[in-house]
Amino acid sequence: MKKLFIIGAMRSGSSSIASYLKQHPSVYDSRVKEPNFMIYHNHEQKYLRSDGSVMELPNYATELEHYKDLYSNMDEGALAIDASSSYISYPQAAENIKTLYPDAYILVTLREPIERAVSAYKFNRARGTELRTDFMKILEDEIAEKDSKIFAPWRYIHCGRYEQNLKPYFERFSKDRMYIQSFDDFKEDPLKALTRISEFLGLEDFQYDSSHKVNSSAAPNSISQLVNRALIRNSPPIKLGKKIIKDMFPNISTVKVLAKIENADYLSDNSKAVVILDGEKEMLAKVFSSQKSIKAIIRER
Repeated sequence: MKKLFIIGAMRSGSSSIASYLKQHPSVYDSRVKEPNFMIYHNHEQKYLRSDGSVMELPNYATELEHYKDLYSNMDEGALAIDASSSYISYPQAAENIKTLYPDAYILVTLREPIERAVSAYKFNRARGTELRTDFMKILEDEIAEKDSKIFAPWRYIHCGRYEQNLKPYFERFSKDRMYIQSFDDFKEDPLKALTRISEFLGLEDFQYDSSHKVNSSAAPNSISQLVNRALIRNSPPIKLGKKIIKDMFPNISTVKVLAKIENADYLSDNSKAVVILDGEKEMLAKVFSSQKSIKAIIRER
């Protein structure tokens, strides 16, 4: 199986690039957005949500057979995408990818780290997955390493430490297997970026439609927010729904049925209610002041 892993960083255009690439007739996306399998495979670490509760994992995140089932309908010779934007944050993901798919392509999308952190916090608040309202306290706790067990999407500083996070990938994958895409360059000219990425992947020429926006920074309506929280938390109603589906249709994976719900684009364009204070931006600027620029990372790679 030809495999492309779009490893993040979160809120840096990875979902958009995956969405556009799957327009190509030779590209097949996972039936579940961000399966995160490479983080959990052969790794017993339990991760927490932002509220401190333990994440309950679906079987496609832990069992190889179920992970492969996410791609069971793809055509032979097609390129399979796993766009899990938290992979960049975990060294074991790099190791698992190299072990299971040694010839895989790795695509990295990088955004200015302060902008990325702010965007991720606002996005999580809008989705209802971030219940902490004191962003300064969140940053202080992360600097003090009080949040090491919290899963990557809710670690706003750690996800922006690109040099540190990319080192395990640079050590395992050659230049002809890794491509780093600047978020700003992609935003300025998405078709040009998609053309270059396609060339890197060896895909045939294709005219992409880049008019559809994915994962805009926005707030879901209250019903969608409740549904999203239920899916993320694998709540009792969701567990019951899975059991009913399994009892009624024993030959159909609940993954296939629920994937449509999990992948639903329910975000609207009415949000941006979260205000980031100057002091919080100053703290982020201080944290990231010694980090190489994205252009330097791309140039030196």
